[in-house]
Amino acid sequence: MDKVSTVQAIISSDPTRLRQLETVRSLELPDCWVGAGFVRNAVWDCLHGRDSSPVSTDVDVIWFDTKRCTPEEDKALEAILTELNPTVTWSVKNQARMHLQNGDEPYLSATDAMRYWPETATAVAVRLLAEGLLEVAAPLGLEDLFGLIIRPTEGFSTLKKELFDHRLKSKNWMKIWPLLTLTSASIPKPLFDFDLKRVSHQHYITGKAAINFPHPGSTTGGWHFLSYFDRESGVAKVSLAGIHYPDTTDFFGDVGVLDVTRQLAARGWVVEGKRLFMADHFRAASDIVIKWVLSDTLRCNVEVEEWFPSRAERQRLLATLDLGKTELLKLGRLQKMEAWLSSQ
Repeated sequence: MDKVSTVQAIISSDPTRLRQLETVRSLELPDCWVGAGFVRNAVWDCLHGRDSSPVSTDVDVIWFDTKRCTPEEDKALEAILTELNPTVTWSVKNQARMHLQNGDEPYLSATDAMRYWPETATAVAVRLLAEGLLEVAAPLGLEDLFGLIIRPTEGFSTLKKELFDHRLKSKNWMKIWPLLTLTSASIPKPLFDFDLKRVSHQHYITGKAAINFPHPGSTTGGWHFLSYFDRESGVAKVSLAGIHYPDTTDFFGDVGVLDVTRQLAARGWVVEGKRLFMADHFRAASDIVIKWVLSDTLRCNVEVEEWFPSRAERQRLLATLDLGKTELLKLGRLQKMEAWLSSQ
């Protein structure tokens, strides 16, 4: 059983945690997860040969909505959850505002925010989908969680090290779970997934993997398909929206997000019981542009003339990018994209 399946099995076998997930699901919040100790502690209990201990700390509910990011909104949601289930202490935080409190750059999604949490093993969350399936988010991977390793994330091994040290002392984890080991070495941020298990409509394939996918009838992209989808090795090297790339729904909506389940199946790529989604070439290029605009790097690596050789194709790309201008203006980043467009 792989690590994601193991997390699903551990949480699914805990009736108390499942009821709490059902309660959170009833709020129907966007990009909403329950994470941190809710998942981490249950896994550590399992790896120590114990039954899952009751949730003794806050139940950390995270969500992401740039239009409702006030402390008052979160407090109101906590009150609703407490009324629905008063047996635990609920903590609700819209991650669209939490970068201000944490001194970070703006987060791009709830799962992106998790990359800035104190420990790699803590950066894991779950949510209960409408059909009863359990989805797992682990933007920093599950290796440290299952390796019983306490490792500070990049920020907490440098600028925020004092906060990490205080947290480690106050949590008393090493006494509660004696098999844990502590390491000070941080890990690099992953740029890709190497399978399709986390692909969904929200976390669709984008970036270079999508640009290099040969969509039927398309005259753009598709040059280096096997570099990203190597059937012989079974490795799919993909970047996912909302995980490795920004969640650009506020910029472009669903424009250009395609169901490619059949196309991938025809090439031998199937995930049992799942539909697979991917950006078309225009959305993928637009996602790359937005990721660049929101960064501090100087060069955008979208090659407009090469990737979109005809005038009609370039106009379609520009039309997609136009959809994102209102949101970029709000973020104070529109000028950067306009300057790049004028140079093309």
